[in-house]
Parts: sequence; C-alpha cells; structure tokens
Amino acid sequence: MSKHHSTKHTVHLIPSFHHDVEYLKTYEEYIDIGLDNLREMFEIMRRDPDYTFFIEQVVLLEELWEREAGYREELKRLVQEGRIELSPGMYSNPDMNIPSGESLIRQVWYGKRWIIEHLGAEPKAATIGDSFGHHAQLPQIMKGCGYNCYLFSRGIDSIERKSDFYWEGIDGTRIFCHWLVQGYGAITFTEDEEGNFRRLKEVIEKEKPHCVTDLIMVTNGGDFVRPQPNAPQRVRRWNELNPDTKIVFSTPSRYFSKVIEKRLSLEVFRGEFNPDFQGCYSSRIKVKQENRSLEHKLYTAEALSSLVSILFDEKYPQAKFDEAWKSLLINQFHDTISGTVIDSCYRTAMERYRNANRSLDEIVGERMKLLAKSANPVRKFGRGFKPSLNEGAFSNGVKVDGRPSLLVFNPMATPSKEVVEVDCEGLPEAPLLLDSDGREVPSQLSEGKLLFVADLPAFGYATYRVEEMKAHPAFSSGIKVTRDGAKTLVETPFYQVEFAPSGVISSLIYKDSGCEYVDRERPFFNDLVMQSDNGDLWTYYEGPCVNGAELGLMADPIYDPMPLKPKLSTTGRKIMDFVVHSKDARVIESETMAGEAVDAGRAKQGVEIVEEGPVRATVRVANEMRFWQDAVSFVQYVHFYRDLRRIDFRTEVMPSGQRYRLRVCFPTNIKGGVIRHEIPFGIQERPEGEYPAQNWIDYSDDEKGIYIFNRGLPGNNVTDGVAMISLMRSVNMWYKGPSDLAYEDGVPHSFFYSILPYIKGEEIHPTQIGRAINTPVLVERVADPSGDLPPSRGFLTVEPANVVVSALKTGEDGLVLRLYESEGTDAHVKVRFRFEEFNKCFETDMMEREIKPVDMRDNLLEFDIKAFEVKTFKLRKW
Repeated sequence: MSKHHSTKHTVHLIPSFHHDVEYLKTYEEYIDIGLDNLREMFEIMRRDPDYTFFIEQVVLLEELWEREAGYREELKRLVQEGRIELSPGMYSNPDMNIPSGESLIRQVWYGKRWIIEHLGAEPKAATIGDSFGHHAQLPQIMKGCGYNCYLFSRGIDSIERKSDFYWEGIDGTRIFCHWLVQGYGAITFTEDEEGNFRRLKEVIEKEKPHCVTDLIMVTNGGDFVRPQPNAPQRVRRWNELNPDTKIVFSTPSRYFSKVIEKRLSLEVFRGEFNPDFQGCYSSRIKVKQENRSLEHKLYTAEALSSLVSILFDEKYPQAKFDEAWKSLLINQFHDTISGTVIDSCYRTAMERYRNANRSLDEIVGERMKLLAKSANPVRKFGRGFKPSLNEGAFSNGVKVDGRPSLLVFNPMATPSKEVVEVDCEGLPEAPLLLDSDGREVPSQLSEGKLLFVADLPAFGYATYRVEEMKAHPAFSSGIKVTRDGAKTLVETPFYQVEFAPSGVISSLIYKDSGCEYVDRERPFFNDLVMQSDNGDLWTYYEGPCVNGAELGLMADPIYDPMPLKPKLSTTGRKIMDFVVHSKDARVIESETMAGEAVDAGRAKQGVEIVEEGPVRATVRVANEMRFWQDAVSFVQYVHFYRDLRRIDFRTEVMPSGQRYRLRVCFPTNIKGGVIRHEIPFGIQERPEGEYPAQNWIDYSDDEKGIYIFNRGLPGNNVTDGVAMISLMRSVNMWYKGPSDLAYEDGVPHSFFYSILPYIKGEEIHPTQIGRAINTPVLVERVADPSGDLPPSRGFLTVEPANVVVSALKTGEDGLVLRLYESEGTDAHVKVRFRFEEFNKCFETDMMEREIKPVDMRDNLLEFDIKAFEVKTFKLRKW
C-alpha cells in the first residue's frame, strides 16, 4: 500500500465561507450576510482557541473595518496569531481569465496593501475557489505578488489528478498548487452528529485517492454558509472516535507548510486549467467591453498624469485613481464580469463603469490641456506662415493665428501610426492637414469628422495644422473600389478583396505574397451567424447548469464549430434548432443607405461603398437575420486603409427575441494550423474550441497566418479552419433569479474587431497592435501656448517591440514602470526616458517592494528579460 493510503492521516479542516460580492443578491444585501457571518466567526473563536478561519476578499474586510469598528483590534490580533488567514487577500475574488495581467496585479496590490496597513500581516496563500478557469501565466503573477501557494477548484484537467503538485507557467515559474477536490465547501456541520460523521467519512475517503501524503485538506463552509458553533465539539468528538484520522483546524498556509516539510518530489504540471463555462465569455457582453475599455483608459490616465506631474509639477490624482481602480476591481469579481448575476447587479456594475469613466475623462482632459498649452505647434511650419511663439494652446474651437491646430498624444511606448478622428466643428469646410514640418498629411471627411492617420513618436505627441484647402488634394486614396455585377471589388496597397452580393468577403489576397486567405469551398469571411442557444449564462446550448458533483469542477472544451445547418433530433426525423447566416441573407439594394444607423430594430438592406478618400475606403453592409420572432438587424462597416495593413470591422446590431447566440466567422484555407491566443502577460497555444483570449488570436500554418484583434470580446475559437469570435448571447438564468436583461432584447450593441493577414517571417508584434487598438490616441485643439515644448516629442521609448509596457504610474516614492516580454523570446531591453533626470532605479516585485538597485546612466535603463517575464522598476530623481 502506498504511503498516502496508510492507516494514519491528518485532516486539515479549513473553515470559511465564500462571499459573493454580488450574484443572486445585491452588494449591500450580501454585505449584511457577510458581516453577520463574521460576527459568528468571532464568537466561535472567543470560545475555542483551536478554531481557525480564512476570509477571501478585502472588499468585505473594508466594510467590517468601517461598519464594525469594535472588531478592529480583535481582527488584527487573530490575523497576526495566524488563526484568521486572509486568502487570497485580493480586493475582490476575480475571474482569472478575462481581466488583464495588470488588473490581476492591482487586485493583489490594493488588497495586500490594505491588509499590511491595517492588520500588519501579508497573505501568502492564494485561494481562488470559484473562478472559472486559470491561465498559464498565473504562477509568475502569484509568485511576483508574494504568494507561495495557489489553491483552486474549477477547471481541473482530469478528475483523477492528485491534489498537490507544482504548476509551471509559460515563463518557467513554479508555484505549489492544491486542487480543492470537493470544492470550497466540502462539509457543513449540523445538529445531526451521526449524519455529520457519515458525511465526514465520505469526504475523507473521497480525498484519499488524490493525496500524495498522509495530509488531507477538507474545506468547511460554502456560499455564505454561516460558521457553525458546534464545529469544535464535532472535531473533538471525531478525534476521540477515530484515532487513526485526526482532524485539526487549519488554514491554507498551514497545510502548505506541512506538505513542504515532507520534501516530496511532486508532479510538475505545465499548461493551463481552461476552458470552463465558455458561455460566460459572451453573456452580458457589455460588461466585458467596458472592462477592457476601462483597463486601457486607466493605463492611459496614469501614464499621462505621471508625465504631466513631472513636467509641470502637477499633483498626481491618486485618490481618484484609487476610486476608479476599485470600481473596476469590484466589477472583475468572477460572477460580475462573467455576467452571471441578476439584473439589479448588472445595472449596478454598469453604473460603476460610468462613474469611473467620467472621473478618468476629467483627469485626462485636464492633463491634455496642460500638455497642449506647453506645446508649440507652429515653430516649424513653413508655407510662408510666421506666427509669434506665444500663439497656440488647446481649447476646443480656438485657433492659432486664425487657423486651428491639433495635438495628438500616443500613450504607447513604441512609435505608432493610428487612425485619428476629430470633430469638424470649427474646422474649415475643405480642410488641409499639415504636420509640424509643413508637409501635407492625407486626410478626409467622414460622418462629420476629420479623419487622418497620425505618425506618432513613442509615448509622446505630434502637432498638426488645419488650413483651408486651396487646390485639389495632393494624395489619391491608393484604394480602388469597383462594382462587378453584384460583387464589390476593393484593391488597396496591400490587398485585393472581393465582396459577395450578401456583403461577406468571398476573397482576400495579400498582394505581396499572392496568398489567398478565404476558403474557396466556404467563401464567406466576416459571416455573421445567428444560432439557437438554449443554455444559460454559464453554458452554451444546454441548460440549466446544475454544476453539481465532481464533474462541475472539470474543464469542458466542447466541440463548437461554425454551424452550417440545424441539428436533428436523435431519430433524425425532426429539426431541433435554427441557424441563420448573413451570407445567405437576401439583399435589396438601396441608394440612400450611407450614414444610416440601425433604426427601430431594422436596417435598410444592401452593400454600398460609403467612403473613398486618401485615408480609407469603407464598405457598408446592412441586413437582417431572422427566425420567427428572433431577429438581429445589423450594419457593418469594413474599413480599408491606405497606410495601415489591418482591416477594421465595426458591426452594429439591434437584437430582438430570446435564446440565441451571435458569432462572426472567418473560414480560412489554413488547414491544421497552430492556434495561439493572447493571455494576460503572454501567449498560449491552444487546441480547437472556444477559449478566453485577451486582445488577439493567431491562426497559422507553415506559409501564412491571420491575426484577429478584438475590443473586449474574449470568446475566441478556431475549429475546422474557421476563426470565430462570440459577439453576444441572448440567454438568462431563469431558474436562479431575475435576469431577463441578459436577453439583450431591443438593446443596441456595437462590436469592433480587426484582421491582419500575414506571411511567415514577417516582423509583426501582435500584442503592441492589440493594445494600440484598445488604447485610443488622445486629441486636443491648440490655442495660446505658454510653454516651450517642441511641436513633436516622445518622452519614453522601449526597445525591442516585443517588450510591452503594462503600467507607468506615480508611486509613493518614485515612478513605477512595469514591462513584460510578450512573444516568448529572450531580449535585451533599452528604456530611454526624455522627461526627467532619474538618479536612482530599483527593480521591485509586483508589489513595488525594492529587490535590488539597477544601474542607470543618462536616463537609459538597460536589462535582460526572459521569455514572457514580467519586470517592475521604481525610478527616483533624488
């Protein structure tokens, strides 16, 4: 008999309760329950010195601290004694897949800092009991944030897995891992002692086959389960009756330390624990879209505020950032961001987003005006224009010497070419755009906006003049759009594209290589697919999700191809669902479609060229997909650029009805290719099926590939050579609570995604592109400059381009810079600062605690970084 099946065992009983920030009740309702449970916990601890407990989230501790001040000293003492453990001690207990890597660090940063400040302790165990899957960069993130073990329940790869092992992430970092075989609530004590002991025996016996030592972990609690006063008595009585299986009250860290003491050679697992509950990736999709938008807006606001604070001695708005971050972190609670909450909680989450966005817009707007006021947009202009140096500044509608000027700021730490749209109010009717050297820049008018592609320095700005056009434009579009019968043909400097009469793309050829990307047997790129979905907010197609027994904890990579026809009954004699494709929609041509939005749930149908200019050409497709009362009216704008290789898609829909799913599909001619998804701080190669991606996926073979970028659309899938994004679902959880808003009936939606075909060997940096797509450039108008900054300037450059800046912010005692290697290649990194003379630099952990000093000369920071490694630095000028 193996050692772990010996007759003597020690059971580590770990009491807790799982606190949902919001789910089937509101935040306030759950706070009342959570605080009442904590009061009971304190009562038990006062009576029994052996009793232990762990508390998950700081958001609950904050409420206890403020509302129940009488418990403060007792809480602090019990935490420092190790009887109460805070695990994971994040601000909320987030989903681990959908938030960015930076957001996961901030969950820990805000949580641990509160605990250290108020309780004088630091969590070392990360217990993530209820999150739906775990990506393979978590070992590095957890170790970098100061954890030494990771405990989880959902998303396990095999129900036969041993419970203790080491998990190795994509960068090589290992962390001790414990799988909660029976979830986070295996046992609850009742008045029935005999029944309790029967249940305990069942739980312990079920754990034994998974154990690698004579130590067994058993969780005591569950969702809001009130701590049981009779638990100590039950444990003492059990130990009297069962001398060979002793139960001790414990915590995650105590269990970890006891396992490590045995110095066993544990299995090393490499990979991820995904996917789980794929329906969550597109349920209540606006929560995901707003999350991604706010994450990138916070990055921009922090970086811009840090720059302006140093340049102009402006106060850094830390309190406002704290408020915005906490709103985001609460919304990243795993049920909220997954969309698996009742309607009242969904409304509250969207209101949090609105409030945070208003605050950040105010911060960014104020600082852009300060920056613009000091930038002189006219110093280098030619064309006979000689303004005085005190003319300029940024204030909407105000002009320099009678002519408007624009300042465009790039938040990214690499040079960038990005599309800029500026409201035409106050601009000449026929605008001519000039850069700071007086050279004409291609521009065009588009739906009441001036459109151009700005050539921007790394983390810096460029200025542009707008004058009245006196002659014909110097630039042709470089894009040719023609009609060939019912087909529409588009030729750009990069591609030859053919649209079918229905508006799908039937051919896409990359001109440099001659490679075709559309499958000739399935010639319908950008095909919208509406299919029946009788699942709930967790699962596709089938519901309800009972989520009971051991199978509820397993990863579930379902086969989920693009549907071409309805499913049949098991006898084959009945059609059991529906599938509608935009490629099959009947088209009615219209001459009055340009500029129309989805109106009253219906869009005028047709395919039309709505833009042709020196910046871009746009093909507009409008139609409706319908199955009886289920209908999705849509308008798609497909943008082709003269100077950008990517092809952008903006799809606006008006849904009606219930119980269906909407996807966009790209059937490629790539067969058996490699599928790669961006995950937080890295890349994961994945099999076929839907998985949670960050900003992009890649599908390629030995000859060519295609990147697909998205804004807040995590559900990405490649199956049978078809790349797909889940756009939205119309489902609810009727059996759990009021959730009809999740049907999205009559609620307009807008989706943005891009494609970038390529041939193998090209230098493309998809993570930089994905971040740029999600991090819009900032624009201000100029008037009355009072400073002496040049017309164009970059303030921070990071090389090489596979190294990405995740955060640039002002810390308590210096400027904090976090970067990561994004493509799986070791690199020598050069970071050059051009806005401050920094005299000291320290490498820190992810909690910003100094590890070692780093040499830095002439504002140049150089260091080596390993594949997928995350590094954090703190810089000071004193």
